[in-house]
Amino acid sequence: MVKKINEKGSSIVMAIIVIMVFLIITGTCLTIASNYQKRSVMEHARKQAYLNAVAVADAIGGSLNTTNGADFLPESGKTKIIESVSLPISIGEGDQKQSSSTGNITGKIYYEDETKMILNIEVISSYAGQTETLILQVQKKGDTWYKVEYLQNGQVK
Repeated sequence: MVKKINEKGSSIVMAIIVIMVFLIITGTCLTIASNYQKRSVMEHARKQAYLNAVAVADAIGGSLNTTNGADFLPESGKTKIIESVSLPISIGEGDQKQSSSTGNITGKIYYEDETKMILNIEVISSYAGQTETLILQVQKKGDTWYKVEYLQNGQVK
């Protein structure tokens, strides 16, 4: 005589196990995707802060060779402070176009070596919680200021 095993309800248990495994895998994938998205947003903000700092440093460095360039030069042994710079941007198109600010930018201009006429233009840019510090070194040769190098976030030569 062959005894038949009672298997009533086993398919429900198996379905619940499969659904739980699927939910665990889906939850893990969503967590990983969310973390990558947050990291991507932070990296974009960091890059934007860096690009804003480069734009301001280049604008100041380029204006040193104009007639108004003397306004940016600090007095001997002193530092010229740039309180706040606002770079406007446009968001949207057509009637929906709005103006916004790209963050907070401050800076200072000082001589690293007055005898060699090396000037540092230090710009600190904050954008969406990310901060970048950039130093543009310029040197005067004759009557013209030339870019020497960029130093980023405390980088030393």
